[in-house]
Amino acid sequence: RKVGGARSLSMINVPAAMAAASILPTCLGYWKREYGVSYAYGIAISTNAILILVTETALNNVARWLAIAHLIYGIRLCIFLFWRELNVQRFRDMRERIESKANNGNNSSLKYRFISRSPFIIGCSTLYFFMSLPLLALARGQSHPFAANFALIAVFFGLFIAAFADFQKSLIKATSGESKLVTSGLFKFLRHPNYQGEQLLWAASAILGILGSTPITKPWQTLATWTGIILGQIGIQFVLMQATTALNKRQQNSYAHTSEYQNWRAFKGFELPSSTSPP
Repeated sequence: RKVGGARSLSMINVPAAMAAASILPTCLGYWKREYGVSYAYGIAISTNAILILVTETALNNVARWLAIAHLIYGIRLCIFLFWRELNVQRFRDMRERIESKANNGNNSSLKYRFISRSPFIIGCSTLYFFMSLPLLALARGQSHPFAANFALIAVFFGLFIAAFADFQKSLIKATSGESKLVTSGLFKFLRHPNYQGEQLLWAASAILGILGSTPITKPWQTLATWTGIILGQIGIQFVLMQATTALNKRQQNSYAHTSEYQNWRAFKGFELPSSTSPP
């Protein structure tokens, strides 16, 4: 029975299954647009990691640990988002503002949602698929132990920074008020460690994927894998830089007059030109 089960798993078209795992949760965006970039993000990343762990039976240690990191990231993100939605009114209000804007005021018909949101759903799901390609590349290629171990450490370091920063910021705002500017702990060194840790995680994951995809049998497969990984990396780094650029602007507008902000020397991160940052 075990052999039969392993054989049936090996018959799964893993890239197609990963594409489906990226698209299906992102369809939550038809219900609430914000869910397409929050819960869908975590579900897609963790589901793709599970697919690799379950279907690829000959994983090397680096591939296995990278998949575990993706799995932890996705599950942790969904738990945090659910807690935040239950406990922080500001984020529920933000979700509804996004929904109202996406509905063009009061136009919430199913036809309008499908037509207007499909490009958004397709774009997000494509990004999640590309971000998961390093898992497939490592599973079917081979790791370069020396460089891969450093990159894997960076993945888990970024994962820890992002998770701990979310916890620290939420705890301080829960006890000191939503308007509190957080400048202690990790925020003493990084202005947005929850985003900057994530940037490190995904950059290191992409490096692992490129290193691991080198020995894939057909050159066109290697080129296609590299292209997808690089596009995914460009996409997620752009999204995260948009977020940190907008946060820098909001913090300056809200706190520039305070001594705490004026004395805050934490690293801002790389910013986008103002014309490309969200309002």
